[in-house]
Amino acid sequence: MITSITNCRMLDCVGDEPIENTTIIVEDGFIKDISQGTNSLTIEARVINAKGRTVLPGLIDAHDHFAVTNNDMGATYFDPPLYTAIRMKNQLEKILNAGFTTLRDGGGGHWSLKKAIEDGLIIGPRLLISGALLSITGGHGDFNLHGEMVYPPDIRFFNLMHICDGEDSCRKAVREQFRKGSDQIKICVTGGCASPNDQAWHLQFSKREIRAMVEEAESVGSYVMAHCLNDNGVRRAVECGVKSIEHGCFMSDETAHLMKEKGAKLVSTLAVVWWAMENGTKEGTAEWFLRKISNPGCSADGASIMEGMIRGAKVALKAGVLVGSGADFFGTMCGGEAIQIKLNKELIGLTPYQALKASTIINAKILRMEDKIGSITPLKWADIIIVNGNPDEDVNIITKPANIKLVMKQGIILKNSMTDI
Repeated sequence: MITSITNCRMLDCVGDEPIENTTIIVEDGFIKDISQGTNSLTIEARVINAKGRTVLPGLIDAHDHFAVTNNDMGATYFDPPLYTAIRMKNQLEKILNAGFTTLRDGGGGHWSLKKAIEDGLIIGPRLLISGALLSITGGHGDFNLHGEMVYPPDIRFFNLMHICDGEDSCRKAVREQFRKGSDQIKICVTGGCASPNDQAWHLQFSKREIRAMVEEAESVGSYVMAHCLNDNGVRRAVECGVKSIEHGCFMSDETAHLMKEKGAKLVSTLAVVWWAMENGTKEGTAEWFLRKISNPGCSADGASIMEGMIRGAKVALKAGVLVGSGADFFGTMCGGEAIQIKLNKELIGLTPYQALKASTIINAKILRMEDKIGSITPLKWADIIIVNGNPDEDVNIITKPANIKLVMKQGIILKNSMTDI
């Protein structure tokens, strides 16, 4: 089928200004042509009149935990499996309805979710699965309290944690994640806030272990993304070949320049910390999480994790590092991922259009999919959303799912609340 989207105020996420009165032709799931003014088609086509609304690429979240169905991450292990599966479906639908057509898993995802979406059994964004968080014993990916093995070793469609110690164990863990259908690998190079046994200033995994995991990922054409909440951890990860740094708290100028030199990218994740600060107490967030985000012990001045993330992102941008966008949301947070776009503008200092680009074309580059998604460009997949208002002028518009009037993923309309098509 051919679809003509007419009368668009288009943000192609390539240029710096909106393009008015645009027509986009979609055929067989691809963007076939873009023109200004009226495009006269000689064959029958479905016509969508955008009526001057803003049209932009489908949003991309580069760090999300859509498979974690509780605000206490580990609690998902103890819910009835069928209940968990239905909640996963619900979370993916909410994220899609918020305008996100692609998500990269930050840990917990399983290939079966991806297949269910690809087969049309459920509606959701395109998924890039990381599988289990790879962690040292007692590290950020170990949710066992005080070393007691309280979590079931495996749930068929929930894949959150995998403990590996030593180079051989790490190699095997990576191979197992790829066998389970992972697209990339997620490792924990520092301690964290959501985990009960460690501290954010801790270093985790030796250089030999990290290099082994990077080597295994690269051997199958993939890469490693690394949780890093302190500067030493970021530097260690980048030195060992990690290409995607998650969070990047308290990054120094020296480390940022190393990232630029090595071609590593940063995914800023302000939203999850913002959510915890705003809602954590009333939503039952663990005591240790709230305590550690307040004072993680990662800098001499006692700065919070939020301040550390802001510093890291600003230093990275100054050094010329690509800085993408990930909400790091899970549980009841899912569906609100676009708040990260607003925070990139308000706290890091991006313009609204720059913040939108961080969640489109820049994230596409981080995911190594810039030839397919991230901009409205001929020959790319037709991932397109239509939005009420001008989010490049008022970024708050994009944070409200009701303003996302239409969502198209690879040419298929999955949400449509426009009454004038």
